Amino acid sequence: MSPALTAAEAQRRAAEAGRGARGTKEEERTKPGAPPLPSPDPLMFAGILGEITAAAEPTTEADPVGIYASLLAGAGVLAGPEPHVRIGNTRHPLLIWALLLGRTGTGRKGEATGTAEIFLRRAASASFDDLTVTGLSSGEGLIERIRDGGAATSKSGSW
Repeated sequence: MSPALTAAEAQRRAAEAGRGARGTKEEERTKPGAPPLPSPDPLMFAGILGEITAAAEPTTEADPVGIYASLLAGAGVLAGPEPHVRIGNTRHPLLIWALLLGRTGTGRKGEATGTAEIFLRRAASASFDDLTVTGLSSGEGLIERIRDGGAATSKSGSW
């Protein structure tokens, strides 16, 4: 009879098994012909958001850096504009504008954001959907979202 596994050892084994079966995390970092991606320093995952990332990692194909970046951005949105850091005469709110970049169908960018949103929705006192925008997959989508509604356009409707 084998000794009982600790929770940490069971989580580590599950994470390794998931990586082997799905293969996305390590494969994306080591594709032939691609420049090597930097490895994250484990110290970047300190604190509650790092703990959430570690808890979520075995259940998803998303890269933990993407989950963590999405959590940082979402936590800043939930904190609102009042908490800030003053550097010199400039007020900096705790907002992080994370960009998850990668080729279409790889990297699990949407999976990283979706995983973070599970936790952020539970933490939100207000409706999380009122604080976020989705569907900005192109420059045109961004322009449409932020354009001035009264701006003059050509007959074709373009800028």
